[in-house]
Amino acid sequence: LRYFNCSWLSDYPNEYEHIICGGLGCQTITNIYDLNEGSNNQYYINAISMLMDTIQAKIVSNFEKESLQKIGLALNSLMQARFNRVNQEKTGGDAGGSNSKPSNSKYMDGIFEEICKNIRYSQINANSVLKSPLMKAVLCNNKNNSIRFDILSTIFPNINRYSIDLNEIDHENQTKMIFNNNIIKFLKSINENKLKIRSIKFNSIDAKIESLEQFKTYQPKFAQNGWKLNCFTFDNITTLSIDYTPNLKNDE
Repeated sequence: LRYFNCSWLSDYPNEYEHIICGGLGCQTITNIYDLNEGSNNQYYINAISMLMDTIQAKIVSNFEKESLQKIGLALNSLMQARFNRVNQEKTGGDAGGSNSKPSNSKYMDGIFEEICKNIRYSQINANSVLKSPLMKAVLCNNKNNSIRFDILSTIFPNINRYSIDLNEIDHENQTKMIFNNNIIKFLKSINENKLKIRSIKFNSIDAKIESLEQFKTYQPKFAQNGWKLNCFTFDNITTLSIDYTPNLKNDE
């Protein structure tokens, strides 16, 4: 049993309403039409799917250039709505202020917001992000190609742990993605912005990372902000875990 046909008892039988039930994976939403508005939300659905696949370390779908541009506009609209909502919650005023540009689909903004609020953990394959022009532009738009945790944590305010797979990233670029001022700035702002991050793990890294000059240089910078660097190897895979340890501030 996968669904009940409810059209015969609905006030709107021409909409062919069904109640979906059953096991996991029984349905995939590919589009949402708003008949009253006459709108097609396919690009919004594609945008949400690409972002969710990215933060769940799944294969990110490829689209032709024209479609990708429209998906990018839809994703930008959804993200701006999230940023405006966060700003509203901080200031207690109107979302984004008088100069903000409203999204073309408030309905999709609502769906996206509820999805974002329910994400607690993110697993990202860095190589997949860099191979996707759209996801790279959104999440790695800096010279080090480092993950924009500030953007992710604004969109997904309840994430408390990140796991970044650096497999297929060469050691030099791994070092640049981990040790840079952007991540220090982000970690420093966590308490100020009331974010819930408590751990960031970089997997499949150089086993000799602790001997690198960058590690020795940045370790005290992490510690000054209450974050401890821990390296461990399991099954020939080395992981650098950056863990929130507030008592480090008192030890400095």
